[in-house]
Amino acid sequence: MAERLAGAIRSLAERTEDRRGEAVRAVHAKTYAVLEGELEVEAGLPAPLAQGLFAQPHRYGVTLRLSSLSGDVLPDQASLPRGCALKVRGAPGPRIAGAPERDTQDFVLANSRTFNARNARLFLAAIQALTPATEQAFGIKTAASGLLRRLEGLLERHGVESPELKAIGGQPLVHPLGDTFFGQVPVRYGRHMAKLCLTPESAQRRAFRDAPLARGGDPDAVALALEDHFASQGAAWRLCVQLCTDPARMPVEDGVDAWDEEESPFLPVARLRVEPQALLGEAAARSLAFSPWNGLEAHRPLGELMRLRRAAYAWSREHRLGAGGAADGAR
Repeated sequence: MAERLAGAIRSLAERTEDRRGEAVRAVHAKTYAVLEGELEVEAGLPAPLAQGLFAQPHRYGVTLRLSSLSGDVLPDQASLPRGCALKVRGAPGPRIAGAPERDTQDFVLANSRTFNARNARLFLAAIQALTPATEQAFGIKTAASGLLRRLEGLLERHGVESPELKAIGGQPLVHPLGDTFFGQVPVRYGRHMAKLCLTPESAQRRAFRDAPLARGGDPDAVALALEDHFASQGAAWRLCVQLCTDPARMPVEDGVDAWDEEESPFLPVARLRVEPQALLGEAAARSLAFSPWNGLEAHRPLGELMRLRRAAYAWSREHRLGAGGAADGAR
């Protein structure tokens, strides 16, 4: 299964590379912004939350990448779910065997609460189904995405969110600073298991949630909105943890089951701040590689879906950056 998934990911990336004439990420091919920030671990966390990277109050430098989850570089009107990846520098403690960098902790998040496949077999089927779609013209993808966004909007007005619709083009075309990003699948959290989320602080969420993009017709509307904002303003998020309190009702091996937040709410463990700045360029984005398998043993990814994705992340990194990966100096 792992080899078949890696092969499907390779096929997607190679088709995009043939068309563009350059190697791109197998997923997250389009970067909206690369930003520098600071992650401050909160003081006085209770013992279950004071684990791993969050065991002690500390301030860490962070590189943040906002991106589209697509394996193709599409106009933003062909809107797909968004990713937010964090690379925390100076992470102390024993590392996952084979982690490609020396002292960084990566968190890879997306703006859907759950994964878009229940298990590894269905995830492979979804990736294989995407391969023919890479050959479709941008106009076809954009038109289809518009229809899917309207359908997703109707569902959300009735309190329903569809990760499956978002994954094929139904992502609302709104400002990304209002998005909450989720780890989707569990990781170790020291002596516990947990899911993570990164949620904008309340004033930011109110200002940007469901806010349309000012230049929504531009093929790079999301990047332009972020560039406009960070030219004069900063942003802040809370990194939160949802602990597994009942493995029977909070399964590790099911990608589409959200854990009950009444039983175990997301609790803040750190604050991420990004000050006003010029966005780092595409060269900086190309030099970066993120993987949930790059980090501390205390935050090892869990479950079959994550184990299968490990080879795909490793192949994508080596394909773009060479056998040395992003070199330990990449931020």
